[in-house]
Amino acid sequence: MMAFAIFEPSHPDAYLVNIADNALYLAKENGRNRVVLSKDSHSIS
Repeated sequence: MMAFAIFEPSHPDAYLVNIADNALYLAKENGRNRVVLSKDSHSIS
């Protein structure tokens, strides 16, 4: 599983880590061999 988050210079580092972490959990929930790209926390449910 892989998770990617798009860096926005206006957001703090912790924000980037949080959305990448959320994307990783989403990939884990959806099974093996998943790649999830998160542009922002609103795209993750």
